[in-house]
Amino acid sequence: MPDSDGLVAADGIFRVLPDIPIVMFTLFKTDELEHAANLMGIRCVVGKEEGVPSLLSAIESELLRSAPQREGKHF
Repeated sequence: MPDSDGLVAADGIFRVLPDIPIVMFTLFKTDELEHAANLMGIRCVVGKEEGVPSLLSAIESELLRSAPQREGKHF
């Protein structure tokens, strides 16, 4: 994102949809980023070097984990 970053974007999303699960996909995954992301409620951080299969696995896991909480809600 040229004018922002994933943490700023996630903060904006959480302001509108506070219960939505977010999985971050980033080129610059660091321990510090992962810690900051987890503190703000981002469920999982996947580095781009881990590849799309890892991203898809993280998304699937979070969807399954949050499925009971989503009943009756439309994200």
